[in-house]
Amino acid sequence: MIDLHRLGIRHVDLDMTNACNFQCRYCYHSNNLVGDPSQHILPEVKGKMEELIMRFKKNTSKDLNIAFFGGEPMVNFKGIVSMVERTGLRNWGMTSNLSLLREEMIPFFRENHGSVHCSIDGCQEAHDMYRVKAGGASTWNEVARGAMIALKINPNCTARATLMPNNIGLLYKSVIALKDLGFTKAALMTVNEETWTKAHWDIYEQELIKLVDFNVKNPGFYIKNFYDSIRGMNTPKTHNKQPKRCGAGFSMLAVSTNGNVWPCHRFTSTDNTKPWYLGNILEDKIDIAKLKEYQNSFVIPEKCKSCELISSCNMGCPNVSLNLGGLNEVSQAQCDYMERSSKVAKILMKRLSGTNNIYSKMMRGHRNQHRNRGRMKQRTNNKPRSQKVKNRIVKFNSIAGEFLSRNN
Repeated sequence: MIDLHRLGIRHVDLDMTNACNFQCRYCYHSNNLVGDPSQHILPEVKGKMEELIMRFKKNTSKDLNIAFFGGEPMVNFKGIVSMVERTGLRNWGMTSNLSLLREEMIPFFRENHGSVHCSIDGCQEAHDMYRVKAGGASTWNEVARGAMIALKINPNCTARATLMPNNIGLLYKSVIALKDLGFTKAALMTVNEETWTKAHWDIYEQELIKLVDFNVKNPGFYIKNFYDSIRGMNTPKTHNKQPKRCGAGFSMLAVSTNGNVWPCHRFTSTDNTKPWYLGNILEDKIDIAKLKEYQNSFVIPEKCKSCELISSCNMGCPNVSLNLGGLNEVSQAQCDYMERSSKVAKILMKRLSGTNNIYSKMMRGHRNQHRNRGRMKQRTNNKPRSQKVKNRIVKFNSIAGEFLSRNN
């Protein structure tokens, strides 16, 4: 029986469909156009996932965090609505191209605590280079309209822009465009599988320097590229320890439309012969030995051990590393990205010193979070629960028990 809580899993990326209404030129998934219901999550997989959500809630009195993926998850919005309503899920979101969001959907997201991670590549010129429909038609107007709806759902949602060598010179212009749409958070992520030259990184650095002036004038605007470096500057070095990669395969797993289990959404496939296949939820078991093998595979690469940026860098996406030859391979693009981002982040922090800015606020929150975790560890495990907490647990167990008995 799968017990995600005992495995330390708190987050699941769930593919609701393999279909998409876009044909983005850089997408790592195959481009299956809408209209084929066979591309959606299998009904039995959806039912089993609902069971796992309720089992997690019964065991922990908390919600499993679910991130709906695709394809474009909104292509199967009915499936999302059904799962959320059947399980009472209150800790969920999706990564969406925004084109299928509608005003009438806003109450559902708000009432059920859903969020949208927004795929939008900045200004129209940058966006329409890669995020297109079949035949290369522009998607900008649809996405800009959808962005307005996403911001009504959650004004603090993040715009996730993909940076390619050909659009890197539009980085500053793209951030301005995102701000004009109403965004206050941007993650500007390079595709490290692409071929990047020194000239490309020189342009990237120049664009970031322009963003320093922008961020000084707009200290409440969050740019992930800066924050990751700033947080690393304020984190103790971790040389010769197991590398701090992302949560893939540690605190998170991913489930494909046919129930296959993988470390994260970058690995998902209906083909169980691919590396790091971890089982299928329809069999109600995960290959624990394989999962432990994955977790224990990570070591600090030799070239990273003496790097001063080791506390800022997560060494890149494990799936990208795998495609380079192994989980511990680090692309040169990752090194160049971190070097240029950290260099400019230092300039930004000097300019923002003594001011009330988003990065200082987030760092205070980061430090408080670690402090609170330390306090939690010091508490005894036998501290009596309040009656209110006991009643809540009994209620959760009752609801979950009814759900599980009804669906077995």
